[in-house]
Amino acid sequence: MSRPIRIEVEDRLRFTFERPAWDAVKWDDDPAYLRGLQRHGGKAVDIIATLDRRSLHLFEIKDPRGDWATYRGQNSVDAISQIVADKVRDTLAGLLFCRDRHPCDHLLVHLKALFDRDERVFVTFWLETIRLDPTLAMTLKTQIEKKLRWLNPSVIVTSRALWPQMRGHGLPGLSVESMQGAPWRG
Repeated sequence: MSRPIRIEVEDRLRFTFERPAWDAVKWDDDPAYLRGLQRHGGKAVDIIATLDRRSLHLFEIKDPRGDWATYRGQNSVDAISQIVADKVRDTLAGLLFCRDRHPCDHLLVHLKALFDRDERVFVTFWLETIRLDPTLAMTLKTQIEKKLRWLNPSVIVTSRALWPQMRGHGLPGLSVESMQGAPWRG
């Protein structure tokens, strides 16, 4: 049995992807991104993951718990959805950029899922705040879909509080927990 992949984001959340179903990489820390598109001003989602070697999932995570003031200028639905859309666009470009320039075997499963897909690309915006209720989640989802209509992704907007309520929309083999020292455990 393979060990799960654990990825810590913003020193506040730990995403655990069960293997062998999932393959995941912390994209904004990956050398292929850092040596590639970042040097050209490209943005990055936090995590690229592939489920069952066929569906590509892009995770953008924001965790403003205890620090909402940092996001005050960016907390309109339009601004947040634009940030997510830009990061998704640049992440896909970054994957393509590194394909020929940085031979990275660990990314091949994600590239294959992108090119050989029968399913839409999945974009998950994880916003860990008590301000995210189902109405705001649906509003953000709709705006992100509009901004990414060229990709026609399947978009999920959620948090740990909303995750169990997403019957039929949860992702099997994925768990998310608050890390020790996060402002509140929620």
